[in-house]
Amino acid sequence: MRLTSNFKIIAGLGIFFITLFFDQQLLQLLTSFRTPFLTLLFRGVSHLSGYFTLLFIGVLVFLITKNFTTTKHYILAFLLTGILVYALKTTLERARPAVESLYKTTSSSFPSGHASAAFTSLPFFSKTFSKLNILWIVFALLVLVSRVYLGVHHPSDVAGGALLGYFISSLVLRFCKKRN
Repeated sequence: MRLTSNFKIIAGLGIFFITLFFDQQLLQLLTSFRTPFLTLLFRGVSHLSGYFTLLFIGVLVFLITKNFTTTKHYILAFLLTGILVYALKTTLERARPAVESLYKTTSSSFPSGHASAAFTSLPFFSKTFSKLNILWIVFALLVLVSRVYLGVHHPSDVAGGALLGYFISSLVLRFCKKRN
């Protein structure tokens, strides 16, 4: 049975509020598992999950597969997500976690741009390439873990970014479906 978008968003909100209460404990837990291999893996995941990287990969994949309508919707979702992430980061200016950072960052912490990009992509890739759905979900979850593991985000930053990206993509897909 497929979960409805509304249920997914409600579940996402629940997870976000839970992470707010356990931010420090989850951050300490994930950073306590640092090893050279995991650091290399999660740095790679972070490089692949940047906003412009995922935007470029998605546009390229959808153009190659001749999904021109999906390409337009994907770009729209990324633009809306990017604007909202930027507005929230500059308005809220949440400080980065007080742990050793293993990845260079320049902006404030909330929401996570990497998490929002991964979860903006998720509905599009899952819909277009449904047989690979589990891969998209695993990649998106690895992005969340990587940002906390590397010490650049609180768990609530990545939960908030994921929720934001998924919500905007769901709205874009729903709105564009009604228009067609």
